[in-house]
Amino acid sequence: MSDRSSRVLRSAGRVVGLLAVIYAGLWVVGLPLMHVLTWYEARNLVAGEPAVRLRIEPLPDVSRADLGDGATVTKLGYSIWFPWKTVSKQQDFKQGSSIAFVHGGGALLLEWGHSLDPRPRKEEHPEVEAMSRKMLGDGVMSSEYSFVDRAMQAQPEDVSLWHSRARNGIDTMLLVDKMGTMHSKVANLYRIAGGHMRGFEMTPVAGSRGPIQLELFDEKDQRIELMLQQPKAVEDGTWTQAEVNAVVASIVPPE
Repeated sequence: MSDRSSRVLRSAGRVVGLLAVIYAGLWVVGLPLMHVLTWYEARNLVAGEPAVRLRIEPLPDVSRADLGDGATVTKLGYSIWFPWKTVSKQQDFKQGSSIAFVHGGGALLLEWGHSLDPRPRKEEHPEVEAMSRKMLGDGVMSSEYSFVDRAMQAQPEDVSLWHSRARNGIDTMLLVDKMGTMHSKVANLYRIAGGHMRGFEMTPVAGSRGPIQLELFDEKDQRIELMLQQPKAVEDGTWTQAEVNAVVASIVPPE
């Protein structure tokens, strides 16, 4: 298990456990300390994570570039078109695969399936699942993509001493999922969709050559993470939004 998935699952377990305690506490009269604990726990979880304050913005460019004489690469059952042909290095491992191109960028593909699904499971925490469904609605709980979409809209200010313990618990759970989904050095957050895929794009600070992070879901709600790495040589340019759109639209998931 990767460091990222371990951190997400530990945080998620911590929150679900807190929610279970909150639910039990709802039947006890007068527990102001529990209310303060929920608020304090939420603040601690997101402290030092500035990316959780980002809001979803419209894509700056919705066009799709012509990727020209590139190459189709198939990894982990996913077929992806890249704008370069000659592979300089590639490596496959248990849940992922990396590839780099001569005079071009590269990519890291991680195949999560449903292993990071943050939704409370009815068979494990029925009270928390019922409370989440009541507060968030069946639509949000209907798929992992819908839940993550709602989580990406969460803000630290959603957790307030003026809200109920249950409401704060649910909002903390959403913040934890957002925090776990996004890498720390992110400047912009977008929704992106094309072809068989839909999901979220997170871009690095302007002027940097950091990777572009894509969290994508296919029509079966299977989840992948695609990190588009910039070309090493400055003269080879950087990824444009139109190229990113074209790559996302080119992805064909396994049948």
